[in-house]
Amino acid sequence: MALAQYSVPPFSGKDYNKKSTRCKDDETPCAICGKGVKEPWPYTAAVIRGGGAWGDENSDQNDPGWMGLWPIGKDCHKKYVIR
Repeated sequence: MALAQYSVPPFSGKDYNKKSTRCKDDETPCAICGKGVKEPWPYTAAVIRGGGAWGDENSDQNDPGWMGLWPIGKDCHKKYVIR
């Protein structure tokens, strides 16, 4: 699976915390804006360095800063993906 890179840091969207608490039970917060994303996720990103950076396919999942795979919503992907 190819993991995209984004031009903004993870969890940096305006009101991320507020939006992420509004997610429904069947949603996971977008790793940029916090809005709920239902499965299947349109885009997926790896979050590393304890939330400080985006990872890639080679990121070490055993690293203590590995935060896992997170969904990226369609709008955030369109706005922030690095092509």
